[in-house]
Amino acid sequence: MKILHVGIWQDDEVGEVMLEKGLLLNGHEVSRFDYRGLASKFGIEGMNNMIIDQATKMNCEMVFIGKGELVNRKTLHKLRKKGIIVTLWYGDYRKPPNNWLIDNLHETDFFFSTSGGSTLQSYFEKGSPGVASFFIVPSDPELSMKWRFYPRGTKDIVFTGSNHNLGGFGIGGLERNQTIDYLTTRDDVEFWGYYKSTNNYKNQLMRFLERLTQSRFHSKWISGDEYIRAIISAKIGVGVSLVQNIQKYSSVRLQHYLMFGTFYLAWHFPQIEELFNVGRELVCFHNIKELEDNIDYYLVNDKERETIAKNGQSAMIYRYNTKNIMGMILDVIEKGSSQRFPWIEILSNK
Repeated sequence: MKILHVGIWQDDEVGEVMLEKGLLLNGHEVSRFDYRGLASKFGIEGMNNMIIDQATKMNCEMVFIGKGELVNRKTLHKLRKKGIIVTLWYGDYRKPPNNWLIDNLHETDFFFSTSGGSTLQSYFEKGSPGVASFFIVPSDPELSMKWRFYPRGTKDIVFTGSNHNLGGFGIGGLERNQTIDYLTTRDDVEFWGYYKSTNNYKNQLMRFLERLTQSRFHSKWISGDEYIRAIISAKIGVGVSLVQNIQKYSSVRLQHYLMFGTFYLAWHFPQIEELFNVGRELVCFHNIKELEDNIDYYLVNDKERETIAKNGQSAMIYRYNTKNIMGMILDVIEKGSSQRFPWIEILSNK
């Protein structure tokens, strides 16, 4: 199948590239389309016209869209009128859902979300795509292998994520704020993305002062190799998502930490047990007391911590690699179902 992959290609190796690799490994022909980059050069309308032109010229059978907030419904309608399958994947969470997403789902044949259960059902009912299904963001075994010799565990605890008080705005819960408030009381935690101002000069000043004082609070939002180095440097990675009450939903940091073999402490979310063997592949906590107890225990029990980290990495590399996950997505598109994983959810209007 010829696929036009419309995505955010400024991302690093743990972004859209991993999904592209899965499509290629499953035997499909893929052409990239950088919708944000092209919109900045030619405007949003020009970029939308270019999607139709490129899809037509390459005789593509499917347009595969990652997020796609600048792609408009009219474009998707025109693609479908040409007999081209429109598939969209979405990994964020917003309450209520973005208007552009619901609008585009009305012209989407297959929708894949990292949120399951009632949230997936809500997308399905409001946007009425042909099919809606849950998926987990995959790993890239080759990328994991590339970093296997990098020095490991040079820091005790690493937290990558903002300290935005999103819970106070009704967007998410308060778990993230509670977690960060606790972690800041410890002197063995390194933070990345801790603070970001809308004022670029203030951000630059903050980063200068951080380097000068060798602060463990890094305001910089890291990506690419720098992000991977931070993950691998941790003996323990602590994870908490924007919201913790969505079935099967987690920040993609969970997959990233596991993929690179770092022990991961995750705030428990509904149905995580369907995805991972909790206690064997990662460890969960339900409150700050449990977080504190787990950190103190696993920092001094190296062998047990390292065994769990290896099990988690194996789960991501062998079970949830990009060939398997994208194979599941292609099964749903081509056959209407998939037997690859027991947790699959499919809602259909077809």
